[in-house]
Amino acid sequence: MASREIGRLLSRHGISPLPVVDSSGAPIGIVSEGDLIGRSGFDRESRRDWWLTLFCDAPLFSAESVLALAKLFAKLRVLEMRAGEIMSGPVITIGETAEEQEIAGLLTAHGIKRVPVVRDGKIVGIVSRADLIRSMASHDAGWAG
Repeated sequence: MASREIGRLLSRHGISPLPVVDSSGAPIGIVSEGDLIGRSGFDRESRRDWWLTLFCDAPLFSAESVLALAKLFAKLRVLEMRAGEIMSGPVITIGETAEEQEIAGLLTAHGIKRVPVVRDGKIVGIVSRADLIRSMASHDAGWAG
């Protein structure tokens, strides 16, 4: 699935992540909004395409022209990338019986925002930080996480 299609699915369904699965349905990664638009200046800089170096010493192009071309090529490249090229992986998963504290610890330890829930190796849901907050808020006695 191409990036543009992934963006449409995220937007249409009001979701942030989209799991990527192999041919058997087992999770192999996650594509999020952050994967589609880049995470930080450093990330964007480190992914700069090799072709930009071709223009560095070219006397025919001004700095503004090179920048305009770079933006155009970057936009086209992102729209054409496949899920496997931009996904975050390998994916970290939990089983259906995982408890809130375990999930919170996993999210914190791995610096992730969500974790797929699997049954028999197949995704049956996704638990996010917001889900944990809602769960914590719904407990009368409070939740020590």
